[in-house]
This record gives sequence, structure tokens and C-alpha cells, in this order.
Amino acid sequence: MYRIGMMLAALVMMASCISCVTPKMAADSGKIHLAAQSGDRAGIDAALQSGIPVNQIDNYGKTPLIYATESGNDAIVEYLLNKGANPNHTADDGSTPLLIAVRKGNSRIAELLIQRGALVNGFGDDGFTALTVTAEKGNKKVFDLLLKHGAKPDVSFANRDTALMKSIPRKDSYYFDRLLESGADPNKKGRGGNTPLIIAACSNKPEIAEKLLKAGARINELNESGNSALLFAAGLAGIKPDIAKLLVEKGADINQSSKDGLTPVKAACLAGNTGMVVYLFEKGARMNIDDASDEGRELNGTFNHILGDYYLAKDDLNNSRTSFEKAQGYYKKIIDQYQGDVASMTWKQIGGYTLMPLYMVLNPVGAGILAANIATGRTVNQQLTAQMENSINAFYSHKQKYHHPYVPTYEGLNMAYVQPPLNDAPIAQKKTFAESKAKHFEKRSQIIANVLACFDKNPQGGSGLQTCVNAVAKATASQTEKNEPPSKN
Repeated sequence: MYRIGMMLAALVMMASCISCVTPKMAADSGKIHLAAQSGDRAGIDAALQSGIPVNQIDNYGKTPLIYATESGNDAIVEYLLNKGANPNHTADDGSTPLLIAVRKGNSRIAELLIQRGALVNGFGDDGFTALTVTAEKGNKKVFDLLLKHGAKPDVSFANRDTALMKSIPRKDSYYFDRLLESGADPNKKGRGGNTPLIIAACSNKPEIAEKLLKAGARINELNESGNSALLFAAGLAGIKPDIAKLLVEKGADINQSSKDGLTPVKAACLAGNTGMVVYLFEKGARMNIDDASDEGRELNGTFNHILGDYYLAKDDLNNSRTSFEKAQGYYKKIIDQYQGDVASMTWKQIGGYTLMPLYMVLNPVGAGILAANIATGRTVNQQLTAQMENSINAFYSHKQKYHHPYVPTYEGLNMAYVQPPLNDAPIAQKKTFAESKAKHFEKRSQIIANVLACFDKNPQGGSGLQTCVNAVAKATASQTEKNEPPSKN
């Protein structure tokens, strides 16, 4: 893409200034560059009178106009333009005078350059136009100037985000609104095949998502990984539930599957997003998962564990107990697996099914949106653990309408977020990982065993069952904070 950018920049230059010949570097040509950089008009005149061309390039491919633009000296910029400086020259680093002015937020210089023929829709070496740069960085005066002079919202390289996409994560919706008003395509895809609606979901912007849908955004459009906006909204920890609810209400396919078989409710289970699991279940989400795989068993266990809490909140004791028993069965299968021979075991790495939510953030969406502060797997786990509290609170709020204040027993970060060792890793490393997973699910299994004991002691339900289950849940929360296993009831 770097070479393509250079080629396109060269073609643009040839088309816009076919008669402009840029001389090769002369021995004393640095004088005019220094004069332009320092604002020395007399020095510029002296250099020009000595025969140095106004478009002379230095060892960095920069012209005097570029140095004057970088310095923010609009008087020198105008002076050089009057002397015939080329406003569309591209330096070795892919920058042009207009792109430099835009990045610096200098509307006066940007206007001077445009008036003298600077290409408003030209690309930098990164594949972005001046409008895209401004939509991301922000400068209303420069932004409006570019639109006024014909900047096109949808101009972009293949597999590059558009100006509309870059405007979405901003706190101020001014840029997004203006672009949409100017005819930006709400369905044009960018990096990784993501749509503006997917970017809005990942950026936690329900108000932007609603505007996109009103503008005609296709709600079930998939990116290159086969993921929809709803899947992101359901599967990324910390995303406002309003986004998923909006998408579902507007007709998003609640059971739409990604290329890897991931559905919104499965993604919510992977994220430990209890409130979202319950919401999607009530809206008709299906949970058909093959439990032959490690992640399949964990997903089934998580789903049924959450449903156990859900049915208990509805005072549906039969379905609650059945769900808890199913969850415990899946947890025990995982425990048996990881307490066995781990020498021949293999695990999927990043990009595989188990790490799909994290993969969705770091790969097709990109570090510039949600992963800006996620540097390591450890940071991810810390962040998601903190966000898990929001999920539990969301579930608690959701079930209040049943007027049965049970405390949810499901807690903790799913082990699917923990990067497994490589398949050629030392056996000791594999054993350590297996032991940690077995211990994790032993805790979960014991929690459910304690809950089932509450059912046995209080078969008719009522306040006795509520008191018993709440004691288990509160003890679990306390022991989780201390990193201790739950005691047997």
C-alpha cells in the first residue's frame, strides 16, 4: 500500500502540474529552505536571484513551501506561491503542503493553498485525504473550509477508513453530522470491511448508530471476518446495552452467525455480559453450541449458569435448577479435561474462536477505536474484569422487574480471554495453564453445588431459598475479591 500511495501521488502531481519540472538538489540549495523555514523573505529573494528554483527539493524531498507551511508562516507561504511554488508537491514522507496545514489546523494557510490549486481530495502516503485527517483530529474551521471547496466525504483508498468513520469516535458529533449532511455513504466499508455502523457499535455510540440507521445503514452488513454490528455490541465488554437494543428493535438478525459460528448471544457469553445474554435470550436468541470443544463447553456452561440466575429471578424453580445442573455438568467436563494428560493437548491462539471478542477489537476494528489503551493481554484481562461489574449490575437491574431480589451467582472473567500456551510450549507451562483452568472451573462448580444444596434445603422456594442463594452469591463475591475458593455450603 505504501508503494501504491507513492505511485498515486506521483500520478496526481504529473496530472496537476505537467509543466512543472522539479530540479535536482543543488549544492547550495539549502539556503532557500532555511530562509523559508525561518521566514526570511530577503534570504528567499537572494536564493532565487542566485538561480535556485522556488520548487527546489532537499534531501527529504521537501520544497521551501513545505518548510514554510510547517512553520505556520502564512505570509511566506503566500509569497512563495506568488513566486510559482507548487502547492501539490509530495515530500518523501508522503506529505503535501495542504495535508501539513490541515494536520496543524492552520485554516489560513489551507485556504491559500486551495486558492492556488491544491488538490482538496488528494491522498497522503497513509491513504487519507485532508478531510479524513480533519474529521479524526478535529478543527471545525478547516473542516468546513474543505467541504466548502469540494472535499468529498467518501474518497478513500481501498481498505482505508472514510472521513465518516474517522469522525464517529469523537466526542463532538459535529463532524459526523456535517459529513452525513454532505452525502457521506452510511454503508461504505473501510479497514477490515467494517461499516460505519460497526464502528459506531464498537465506539459505544448509540446516538450515532441511530443516525446511521435513519440514513439507510444496512443493519446486518458483515465485515471481512463475518461479524455484524450486533455481534460487536453484544460481545465487547463495556459496550452500552442501548446499542444492541437499538439494533434488535430496528430488525437486526439476532441469530446471525459469523464465519466462525459466533452469534451475538455466544459473544455475550464469551464476554461474560450477563445482562446482554438475558436480553438476547428473551428476544429469541438460540444457543446451539457443540460442546465437543473446550470453548463450546465453557459457552454452554456460562449460558446455563446465567439462565439459572435468570429463572430464579422469575421464581421459576424447575427451569432454574435444570439450568444450574446443566451448567455444572459442562464445568465438570472442563475440569476432567484439564486434570487429565495435558501433554497432547492443543489450544487455539489469537484469531481462533476462543479469543474472538478480543480479536474483533484488535484486528478488524483496530487499535484506534476501542483498543487504544489495550497494550497487553494482562491489561485486557484487568480491563475486562473491571467491566464485568457493569455486566453483573446490568443483570441485577434487569431482573428487578420480577420483584425477587436474588443476587446473581454468576461472576468472574471467562477463561476464554486468557491466552493459552503455544502448542510447542514446554510441558510445565501447559500444566500450569491447565491447572489454572481446572481451578477456575472447580470454583464455578462449587458455587453451583452450593446453590443446588439451597434448592434441596428449600424445595418450595420462598424466603428460605432466597436467603440461602444470596448468602452463596455474597460469599462468592467476597472470596473473588480475596482470590479464595468458595467454601462448601
